Amino acid sequence: MTVVTTNPYLEEFSQLIDRDSKFESLEMKYYERRWELTEKYSFAIPNDEAIQLLVEHSPILEVGAGGGYWAWLVTQVGGEVLAIDNKSRILHVEHNKWFDVKRKKPYRTVKENPDHTLFLCWPEYNNPFAYNCLSMYKGNRVVFVGEWSGCCADEKFFDLLEKEWEIETEIRIPQWPFIHDNLWSLVRKDN
Repeated sequence: MTVVTTNPYLEEFSQLIDRDSKFESLEMKYYERRWELTEKYSFAIPNDEAIQLLVEHSPILEVGAGGGYWAWLVTQVGGEVLAIDNKSRILHVEHNKWFDVKRKKPYRTVKENPDHTLFLCWPEYNNPFAYNCLSMYKGNRVVFVGEWSGCCADEKFFDLLEKEWEIETEIRIPQWPFIHDNLWSLVRKDN
């Protein structure tokens, strides 16, 4: 396995945990720190195993990439990524930019890149964006990071995943207290 050379988000998160053995008992302190770090890096904390999976399934089309933190890590170890985001989607993108995230129309880009693995990381809660991307995608692999039927995407997205996709791999990633996100790699059921 190729190891990411630098992952400052994971380093900051690990130091925070190492300093405080009562991690879950100080909920408010970590809640505030979580928002600082998610704005700086990403909603989800990538680890080497998650990044390696993305490298193995590149080229990747990351839709809703924010500042491109995951894309930056994937390209560190040889993966190929097309990262896109609608400029209005996330306000902090410009001052926390890790990768050259393109400002492209997401649905058109999803339709035009069936040869890429579709990657969605913490799509906005109760919003049809992730469902629309998934329903327009004609490729054979999706990687989703977030809470399964939790605080991201909408019910239609998870219904479509369960109907048309099969989980191939689940990777546990570092989690903030009371957050239950993981990475899932899925393939079409008709393959």
